[in-house]
Amino acid sequence: MAYRIFISHVWRVQNTYYWGLIRLLGAAKRFSFVDLSIPKFRPLDGSYLDVRDDIRRALRTADVVLTINTPVITNSDSVQDELTEAEKLGLPIIAISPPKRYGAMRESQFGAVQRARRAQWTTKDIVDAIREAARGRTRRQQTADLDQQAYEPADAVADVVELSQIEVASVLGDDEPPIIPETSSQLTPAETTPSPRAMLSRDFMPLLSRGSLGT
Repeated sequence: MAYRIFISHVWRVQNTYYWGLIRLLGAAKRFSFVDLSIPKFRPLDGSYLDVRDDIRRALRTADVVLTINTPVITNSDSVQDELTEAEKLGLPIIAISPPKRYGAMRESQFGAVQRARRAQWTTKDIVDAIREAARGRTRRQQTADLDQQAYEPADAVADVVELSQIEVASVLGDDEPPIIPETSSQLTPAETTPSPRAMLSRDFMPLLSRGSLGT
């Protein structure tokens, strides 16, 4: 059984948290999934309202919705819209905590996140939460053809997008051993990625200030 997963998050051209989550899911044994959160119709710099109806059609085909439990992500108007719609559809929502290695981060106070199932940043915890959330649910009737909706689901593999060594180190599972990065002299400027806390401040706050983009 392939779980149909919708990941509600703030889009950036390079979203390290998002791809880190895909990496954790791809590392799971005897677990397959279809990522509904990467449609062809979703422009990275367009208006959320332009694709809101398409996003909602994607949600109606999902088994479970995942989001990262941080205020910076879940304060996005579009993410809140997606999570509110997921609750209306009766879809289970799983709020995943960021990696513990960067210390405690504030949790989202958004109602849908507060009511969601929780999972830590490990493959086992996330996969167990997905299986538990989907258990006993009747698979929704697939009334829409995803190809006709112009979706482009990501393959369920760990290396959908190749992350640099430092990016991988920043989103390792809480149960994975740390990676000792190469010396700075061996890294190119593109590989010198800051911590997720810094990335949230640098990458996401400008989005939020001008009207955030969701999935």
